[in-house]
Amino acid sequence: MENPLFEEIRKAQLDVAIVAFVPKSRVKNQDVDNISKIVLDTLKKDKQDPSSPYLFVDDSQVVRLLVYKKPCEAIEGYETSTLIISFRKHDPSKQMILVEKTVI
Repeated sequence: MENPLFEEIRKAQLDVAIVAFVPKSRVKNQDVDNISKIVLDTLKKDKQDPSSPYLFVDDSQVVRLLVYKKPCEAIEGYETSTLIISFRKHDPSKQMILVEKTVI
């Protein structure tokens, strides 16, 4: 977040995509709105601690939000939940889709 290339993004309108891999036992009950709330609140500027790293000033800058929840493979004794977060300057000419990579 301290990358100087992010300076251009900090106050721009944004498109954000979140893919949350959650245990199969939680997929049914895990709300995507709660996932997005936690992620966006974490990425915005902390008004209580303005010196902490942030991606954008306020989550109102997010124009489009794409959130998927997918089951992750459980490995006994390990936490395997994962988040993948992608962002870009808002571009109304580009669609937001999930592109799944198949590993062969």
